[in-house]
Amino acid sequence: MRLKTEATQVALRTATLLKNSGLSPIFEPTWYKVILANPPTHQILPKVRQLESALTTRDKIKGKKTADGFYVTRNKLPRDKSSRRLYKLPVITYIEDKIREMFYTNHPWELARPRNMIENGSNKNPIISRLDWSSMVQPSLPLNGESVVQRTLWLSKQKEYISLHGEDWFQAYEQARLEFYKLRMREYIDRQVAEEEALMHGSVFGPTSWESTIKREQEIIEQFIPEAVEASKVLEAKRTKVVSE
Repeated sequence: MRLKTEATQVALRTATLLKNSGLSPIFEPTWYKVILANPPTHQILPKVRQLESALTTRDKIKGKKTADGFYVTRNKLPRDKSSRRLYKLPVITYIEDKIREMFYTNHPWELARPRNMIENGSNKNPIISRLDWSSMVQPSLPLNGESVVQRTLWLSKQKEYISLHGEDWFQAYEQARLEFYKLRMREYIDRQVAEEEALMHGSVFGPTSWESTIKREQEIIEQFIPEAVEASKVLEAKRTKVVSE
């Protein structure tokens, strides 16, 4: 946000108006000399004032004098005085976000799995917070990266874990990640067994999504070939005509 500096020019513009109007000093506003003695500053942070005349002898002894002749009476944290950072909101971080970032960075294909937008509930009534995460298996929720996050949080808050690892949640994440791998492998094996049993009992499955996509792509290519050949013949005829003329 850009700072407005018009307020700092009040005294200057007032002086210009008084000079051009030719009025006597008796018509000066009552605040005019006050503003001249204490001009406003466009900086929101107050300027450092010279404390030599204001400090008592005891304060001078306790204070530390700098090269500019100022006395430092208290320690101040370094601040960025640029105006563009005055209204910058502080960064708020949560452990859940760090766990999600670590998990999906190492497992990017988990983001490609289909998700239901309402499976976790709303912000006011989250389903996840009402579940018991002493086990990662949740009948009402599919297995995904959020299961690892919530399982890690549950493990890291247990008294036995805190007594061994303190506030470090990485060991809890490693345990939750291994549990996630085992459950994923179990899902894959169950799916393979179910498919083989279905084939054994005479089930016939249609084409997969990949096979349907390839078939549709081949149809488009076969339709495009004769059109491209015809367009090439027309273009060649136009070139021949131009050369002959």
